[in-house]
Amino acid sequence: MRVELPGSTTSRCAAISAREAFRLSFWLRQNEHMSMQADSLRTSIAPHSRLRSVARTGITQESLKTRNLIPNDDVRQNGSPVLLPATPTGVFAMSSLTRALALCFLLVACAVPSFAQAHTVNVFCCAFQDPANGGSNQTIIPVGTTVQWVRTDFFPHTVTNGTGPTDPIAGTIFNGNLAGAATMFSFTFNTVGTFPYFCTFHSVQNMVGTVFVLPAATSTSVGTGCNSSAGTLVLGTNSLPKVGNATFGFVLSGGPSGAQGFLFLSGAIAATPLAVTPTCLAYLDLVSLQAFMAAGLTPTGPQLLSGAGSTTFTFNIPLIPSLGGATVSGQGLVFDGLAPGGLALSNAVTIVVGA
Repeated sequence: MRVELPGSTTSRCAAISAREAFRLSFWLRQNEHMSMQADSLRTSIAPHSRLRSVARTGITQESLKTRNLIPNDDVRQNGSPVLLPATPTGVFAMSSLTRALALCFLLVACAVPSFAQAHTVNVFCCAFQDPANGGSNQTIIPVGTTVQWVRTDFFPHTVTNGTGPTDPIAGTIFNGNLAGAATMFSFTFNTVGTFPYFCTFHSVQNMVGTVFVLPAATSTSVGTGCNSSAGTLVLGTNSLPKVGNATFGFVLSGGPSGAQGFLFLSGAIAATPLAVTPTCLAYLDLVSLQAFMAAGLTPTGPQLLSGAGSTTFTFNIPLIPSLGGATVSGQGLVFDGLAPGGLALSNAVTIVVGA
């Protein structure tokens, strides 16, 4: 499933509406003690991906199907989403990962690794131009990067931190001279932050630029998945979660072909995993998971596993520097009638969005 960014209002597809069924049958029940959640999860899933009746509500899988809250078995054909006839056409308009990242950016402080590399910005009258960012005057780099400004004309320039000549901190962090014989200035950014700069000779011509220093993008596995009928369920990623990565994805593998897979997102990993079955552990922080579910950010799915027993949950991480440092954890779930409890859980994966 490809999750598009917000922009136009579209209707939910039936696959996404499975969230309501999960809200009734899985991990989080409002106003119940946490110890009741495991029992609820163990008893709410029947073999062959069928939900038992929920005694308190009288809701069954068939009644949910009738109300378009659970997709038909042919929700996916050849890897493409198929909407129920009663559901208006359209795709999942909410970018759950993007919204989750923005939420986590406000809540989570991130440890920032540091490493050195070079990044070139061209300087000429009257602009700073970053070839790595489409020739714009904005530079997005991981912390520890050395930026080299290279003068490509015969005019004098400076690379001076600050918003302009009247900025009280102008030139206090860096103030490179690119006049006369000087054609290159370098500065290493060892601190995460936003650094505007300008040319003192051409500030009137609005010769300005900005360096956005982000933490390095990372993806870290947590714990171990339990066995499905086809093997150990594994969650990974197809690339690093960098801002501007339009094809970033969580890859779920090791499940039975044709099984329904879901991806759950949370803002943190639980201090102590929750035993869902004798062999399956839920690694996501339940309080954060509940908040994400209430906000409509999770789960994503169902997606049918391929013949090889895998599927990719794809997200477009926008080129928004303020997302740098946002942390999100994910865990996969697969309905498997031949597995204990009728399901299997993967390991968890924690990503830190960066450059």
